[in-house]
Amino acid sequence: MASMTERKAEISGRVAAEARRALEAGMVPWTIGNRLVGYDPLKRRLWIGGQRLHHGVTGIALAGTAVAQLAIRRRPARIDLAWAFAAGALVAHDWKDRALWFKRGAQLD
Repeated sequence: MASMTERKAEISGRVAAEARRALEAGMVPWTIGNRLVGYDPLKRRLWIGGQRLHHGVTGIALAGTAVAQLAIRRRPARIDLAWAFAAGALVAHDWKDRALWFKRGAQLD
């Protein structure tokens, strides 16, 4: 009898293979949206212009914005530091997938 981990890996492999076939057939991996913005609520993934948006990249963008806001000093520093901290948490959480952050394509996995 297969272990739970082996069973999950088998199911995951089948799902990924089906998704690849759908993408090759011209279908998109998201369930809500259009060619500009797409969202898959089951996997909680976002695509912009057909490119998957990882939260590590989002964290980098937020960190840059927070540093810019700190530099122009238009509001209290604690607000921008909080944004920078949150951005760092996004990057840290997605660090294991950093090789995929700028990979072109829909990225089904």
